[in-house]
Amino acid sequence: MKHLIVNADDFNTDKERSLGILACAKEGILTSTTVLANLPWEKETLSELLSLPQLACGCHLNLTKGKPITSGATLVDEDGNFYAKELAWDRALCGEYDLQEVKAEFIAQIENCLTAGLKLHHVDGNNHIHVFPGICNVVTEVLRKYSIKAVRLPCERSIDGRQESTKQELINCLAAEALTVFRQADLAFTDFFFGMVYPSMDDVASLVHFIENLPHGFTELMCHPGFVGPKDNPFSTVKRENELRTLCHPKVGQAIKDKGVELVTYEALVKE
Repeated sequence: MKHLIVNADDFNTDKERSLGILACAKEGILTSTTVLANLPWEKETLSELLSLPQLACGCHLNLTKGKPITSGATLVDEDGNFYAKELAWDRALCGEYDLQEVKAEFIAQIENCLTAGLKLHHVDGNNHIHVFPGICNVVTEVLRKYSIKAVRLPCERSIDGRQESTKQELINCLAAEALTVFRQADLAFTDFFFGMVYPSMDDVASLVHFIENLPHGFTELMCHPGFVGPKDNPFSTVKRENELRTLCHPKVGQAIKDKGVELVTYEALVKE
């Protein structure tokens, strides 16, 4: 069987992104979303998320956007914000985070999700921070505390001889090391992962090609649909809206049916 989890990252990053994710769940192939829980809740979109039983939820563990819920000194810059992605990655690779502070923050983010009424099926990381050295061990401790059984393993294989990007190569290396940690903790993860480089999520032909060549087993496709936000918003752009249209395109849905692909969530992976 070919099982496909289609997960939208970044629910709650802003209203436009959240509304796009909700639309994609209702009109497209989306099965799951992961939620940024350190940011203030937008009551309207949270209420609608809770009303969609077909859309599974996870926590998008975050050390790179906004401010922390807790007060860990090693988590923030001089303005009290999380470090931006590149700095956060450097700090994680150099062991400059206090892992007890990371643990406290991740617990607080999961508690925020649970208090809001969300049932969490898995976790992943904003900018894949959850697979960095030491942090992946913290993730296993936190998931054990909350009996969450699944985690994203963002190891993307090259397709058709494509050369790995620098980012893809780094994350693949870290994911390969995190795999051992996750496996020792008896966590479930998919057999395959895509969405970093391939397919092109704003290209219908690329997504159809991906579906037609989906491997047997469980695959996660990471995506970032949304609507266009204000001009000063670098996160919710035309690219996000194009991605939303692609995920909702009739040709994509037809390819799913023609190839006998089963759309599932991480809950199916855990039951397996």
